Amino acid sequence: VQFSDLTRTTGSDVLVADLGGQVNGKAAPVISGKKGDHLKVFVNGPGKRLWVKSWDGAFSDWTQLQVAIGSGAPGCAIRKSGGDVWCAVVDGGNGPVTAIQIGEDEL
Repeated sequence: VQFSDLTRTTGSDVLVADLGGQVNGKAAPVISGKKGDHLKVFVNGPGKRLWVKSWDGAFSDWTQLQVAIGSGAPGCAIRKSGGDVWCAVVDGGNGPVTAIQIGEDEL
């Protein structure tokens, strides 16, 4: 996984990290914090559950959230100031859209 910013930073200034884990589909990275310095990466992981890995100076371990998301890849968002995370998943790529609210205390 490679992360960059809108300043078009290249070369050794770009963070490249192998986040490990087993992912079904795509990752949904979301940024928060006054300086955009907090990162959460959400994925559909083992058990078809929502998993999250956080960056706040260093990466945390993967954490399984108690949210079943079927076979879809999550799309997630959070306010810059933090708080609850909202994710949406389309099961199987053509099923109904499920909206998920995850409380800040659940992360």
